[in-house]
Amino acid sequence: MTVDEITKSTLGIDNFTEFELYTYEKYQAMAEREIIDKLNELLSNFVFLQILKQWGAQCACSYQGCREIIIKLKSGSPWSVLSPVFYRADSEDFEAKEKTR
Repeated sequence: MTVDEITKSTLGIDNFTEFELYTYEKYQAMAEREIIDKLNELLSNFVFLQILKQWGAQCACSYQGCREIIIKLKSGSPWSVLSPVFYRADSEDFEAKEKTR
């Protein structure tokens, strides 16, 4: 048996450099998916949204729902998440809405 054959049978790839790069890419992709899943979970959390809505009301902003946005993680890879959207309320509209709450 040769060194190349042992390397391939042990690592599943022809050389250690390729194995190292493949492993980093695989785990980075897994980490990014976990980060995005947790971020989406946070952004859709009912209590978190209530806090954001209260903060928005203090800043005269009204909650308009969620929309898909693209963010970039540390790797530079783009990912889409659902983000709460707030718009600056017209002062008259805002006061009218606040009175009906």
